[in-house]
Amino acid sequence: MKLLILVASCVAGASECLAGDAACNAGEVDDSALLSLRASSVKAPAPTPAPTPSVCIGTSKDNPCWEYESKAFLVDATVAEKNSGLCGDMREYTCDAASWVFCQNAVCSQDLKQDPISRAWYSECACWQQTSDNGNALQNVSMIPADSNSGANCVMGKQPGGDEMCNQMKAGKLWSTYGPQGSFLPGQPLRSAICEPHTPWVWCWGAPCERNKAGDIVCKCPLMISSNDAAQALTLPGDSLCTEDPCSGTMLNSMPAGFSEAAITGSCYNYSGQAA
Repeated sequence: MKLLILVASCVAGASECLAGDAACNAGEVDDSALLSLRASSVKAPAPTPAPTPSVCIGTSKDNPCWEYESKAFLVDATVAEKNSGLCGDMREYTCDAASWVFCQNAVCSQDLKQDPISRAWYSECACWQQTSDNGNALQNVSMIPADSNSGANCVMGKQPGGDEMCNQMKAGKLWSTYGPQGSFLPGQPLRSAICEPHTPWVWCWGAPCERNKAGDIVCKCPLMISSNDAAQALTLPGDSLCTEDPCSGTMLNSMPAGFSEAAITGSCYNYSGQAA
């Protein structure tokens, strides 16, 4: 008889259980545990990341930053003694190697190409290989990126800098560097322009170079935009761009904003309308 009462008290659909009825209460406990397990297994959707603000915000509508931002490598240069992680460590290494390549007044192509390995967009720039008989003292001495975390060599795939790059230059490999006693691309006297912050430019310092079939030196100079708010200096090949607006989209060699020699020595064009 007791067995029949126990079974009746736990019939499915019953509205209550007898107090202290362990067999009936166990069903409720199991159901609660199952619901709790199901609830814990349902993951909340991951928050949608906020869109990255455009580096071009605040610039004029005519700034080519708007056109090239999606292809440019953003850099915020420093003089830190450690890896900046963004190819912007501006430390230099002095290399004494003949036949280095100078691109300061390079003539660069408007047609950009994408490197298949680094995926960086670059312009092919006509540069000038140095010779040991240019008549300048210390002409073989140039300043190269100190490591693989700075310069175009970093943007184009973390290629070596410092002693390793210098040894490659001595062995005949062509790298674009900078030397105070270097000779410029013939027929293109060096001039400079000061442009609005975030104006795109191409970085030839540390860029890999090759000699083409015509015997000319061509360097792969990656497309860049400085992310800081300093005015962007550009180096101009010759006087012809001084009377126009060289900031409007022409691919021109430079350095990160605030580091270019052109900003120190003066310019023939200033975006503010005041010639230096």
